[in-house]
Amino acid sequence: MTTILGLNFHHDTSAALIVDGRLYAAEEERWSGIKHYRRHHWKSVLTAPAQALAWCLEAAGIGPHDIDSVWVPSMRPTPAAGIWLSTEREELAAELPEPLGSRRHALGADFGPGRERITGYELTPNRVDRVYQATPTVMPGPRRVHHSLGHFYRNFATRIIPPGDEAEGSLMALAALGEPSRYRDDVQQLLHLEIEGTVRIEPPLGSADTTTPISIGNRAWTAGSAADASFGERADLAAAVQEVFSGAVIHVARHLRRVTEATSLVFSGGCAFSSHLNGRLAEEADFDTLFIAPAPHDAGTALGAALYGRHHQMRQPRIPRRWMPHGDRAPGWFRLQRFRRGID
Repeated sequence: MTTILGLNFHHDTSAALIVDGRLYAAEEERWSGIKHYRRHHWKSVLTAPAQALAWCLEAAGIGPHDIDSVWVPSMRPTPAAGIWLSTEREELAAELPEPLGSRRHALGADFGPGRERITGYELTPNRVDRVYQATPTVMPGPRRVHHSLGHFYRNFATRIIPPGDEAEGSLMALAALGEPSRYRDDVQQLLHLEIEGTVRIEPPLGSADTTTPISIGNRAWTAGSAADASFGERADLAAAVQEVFSGAVIHVARHLRRVTEATSLVFSGGCAFSSHLNGRLAEEADFDTLFIAPAPHDAGTALGAALYGRHHQMRQPRIPRRWMPHGDRAPGWFRLQRFRRGID
């Protein structure tokens, strides 16, 4: 029996355990009750998914001493993200339960392509080739302008949704009640679709930004004044943002279809939580099949790290069966979404 553990210490803290080809995975927020759980979200501090890991071990019927190796996804060059020097490895190991914490040699890093980028890969049975990646625009001096669709969506969400609700999910819900035509042209001027799938976002909307006002209609939209706009104004702007955002993702997907000639699309990342977008992708991106990862956001990186360790480092065979919840005790992390064109 080969047992491999994947852990995400970043936000959306999570654990994924593969035991002899069977998967157990959970997200820490299920126990903490804090969305996107991270102990100190304003610092690069390690946050161990203690309860999620405990659930995985109990569900699998094993203890920490039974784990062969631990893999951590790389998100950015900080110890919290999985790229560590020897001293940082010690800090990471200290967050693990005994006896895992004493087995520092078991720790490995799964290095990713970097954060907040639109990236496309061609997947074949024995290869993963990057065929598309949005790159930041380099400005004079050290400044870079990013073109992250996730940040674009979040930046609008924090200016449309009053504090107290999760901004992105609330924007998606609110958009269903709005009319996009009211603000469509204003929003589209901030996001440009160019040749070869390129997406250019007017700065600073493609980077994380919580302060710059967005002038649309007859008002300046800010995080502090979100509640000042009427419900109708906010719903109409949410609908316009949802439509323009979805159109940009479809623009990239169609480019990937032309480049790879693939018939199936796997879509992942926090943006893949948008059911409106996923429906449009299934209908408009020209792929026969669309697969949405069970946990497409950062929590899913624990699963990716575990699979990386299993397949690419320990040379174990691919898991032959579908990922299924472990009885009635599954914490709700195993949602499979598969869309086929022309099939209800």
